[in-house]
Amino acid sequence: MGVNKIIALGHAGYSKDQDVARRVSGVDVVVGGHTNTFLYTGALPSSEVSLGPYPLIVDSEVDLGRQVPVVQAYAYGKFLGHLRLTFDSNGDLVSWSGNPILLDNSVPKGE
Repeated sequence: MGVNKIIALGHAGYSKDQDVARRVSGVDVVVGGHTNTFLYTGALPSSEVSLGPYPLIVDSEVDLGRQVPVVQAYAYGKFLGHLRLTFDSNGDLVSWSGNPILLDNSVPKGE
């Protein structure tokens, strides 16, 4: 029993998000904001310029061997962050995938 997944949710900016991933023990993923950083892997869906892959993978300095995904999804509700994480039976992160979803007129409106 107990907690074995830790999501660090913050609003201090992309650089601080990376610091948290690098320096805080036990963190599995960092979801950040404030700097409106656009991260994306692959062909870009709009005119924004990606500042890196989605997610950015940061090597922990305190939990050697741990890789910590860091995500932001731009600003103003233009994108919805989408991140899929897979953990093994020990609770260790083993794979990740995803990209922000562009919320334009191709996304059906709710009724």
